[in-house]
Amino acid sequence: MIHVEAFDRVLEEAGFTERAAWALSPDEFLGWVSRVPACVGPYHAYKGTLALLRQQFEDAQRLFALAGRLCRHQETATNGLFSVGWSLKARFHEGLALLHLGRQARALEIFDALLASGEPMTEEERNDLLWNKAVAHLQSGENLTSLRTLAELALARANVLSPVGQRAAVHMLLAAGQMWERMESQVAGSTAALRSLAGEVRTGVHLVDDALEHNRGERAALTVRTQALERTLLELQADRAALKAALDRLTASTAANLDALNRLAGAVEWFVGRGGLPRRVLRRSLTLIRGRFGGRGRTLAEPAEKAAPPVVPVSPVASADGGPRELASIPGAFVSPWGVDAVPGEMVQGRRLEQRVRCSENGFAKVWLKIGTYGRQNRSHLDLVILDEGGAPLRHVTV
Repeated sequence: MIHVEAFDRVLEEAGFTERAAWALSPDEFLGWVSRVPACVGPYHAYKGTLALLRQQFEDAQRLFALAGRLCRHQETATNGLFSVGWSLKARFHEGLALLHLGRQARALEIFDALLASGEPMTEEERNDLLWNKAVAHLQSGENLTSLRTLAELALARANVLSPVGQRAAVHMLLAAGQMWERMESQVAGSTAALRSLAGEVRTGVHLVDDALEHNRGERAALTVRTQALERTLLELQADRAALKAALDRLTASTAANLDALNRLAGAVEWFVGRGGLPRRVLRRSLTLIRGRFGGRGRTLAEPAEKAAPPVVPVSPVASADGGPRELASIPGAFVSPWGVDAVPGEMVQGRRLEQRVRCSENGFAKVWLKIGTYGRQNRSHLDLVILDEGGAPLRHVTV
């Protein structure tokens, strides 16, 4: 480790970085190697071997990959001036590190590329390459390919079964046994899967039958409900026609009653305008109205207090001198004995009514008025004005 750390310091002082080494092209190698030691490629291969022995497989794979690239640049740039074979060894050990990491597919890519490259290699190197290739196929579950690779390794020498060939033959038998066991497990698994699938199919058929039966029942119930709804719809249409006819009759009757009421109200207004309506005539008119619209058995409710006798009208609106007049002197006016209710009579255009209000204390807030329209629409307006003692308006409302 002391030598490794010392050489790493030498490379660091020379400006070496793994990133720069990966970006290096073969044409740039000779100029680059003039600044760093020429053995930088084999050094990383040795460093990867140390990581592999320490089971630091990620570091080993990275170092062997970099070593293979640098050694390949060195062999290409110097045209065989330096010893060759370092690139092949580094790539092979990269594949071993990948096997330890469980990356069999990537390791097989490296092994197949080395076998197809045609690079010169010793018999031992070729045997190691074939052996580890067969192991990678076994680990990947590719038993036939592994068996073929082991057979190639066993028959490397014609008519001679070397120790390596003996080990290959043993592993050929192991591979065949594994293939047989896997075939049996696959057949057993397929049989169990078929049985399970058959059970699921039977269950699915029963479920489909139940669903179809349930669907038939729902369709029958839906048909019954549809027929009931159709009958209900026909009944509702008949009821609607009957209600419409009744409503038409009620509308015609109501229109006739309103017309009679308007005529009666016009007659009352005419009598009032002629100088007043006797109380007995008014009572008789109200009794007739009640009998027509509210039932003939009902009687007119009397007021809570005894009504004062009607006052004989003196003049239409004002006194002889044009000043204010008493309310009771207005034609059609009515005042209760205790002054609780006061009716000034019909309000016509141009009529003006005044009332003085005395407040014993501050806080005057409301004025209540009862206005009767007798069911007709008035086209004129009513002005309500509250004045102070000086005659200045405090509030003005138009109704």
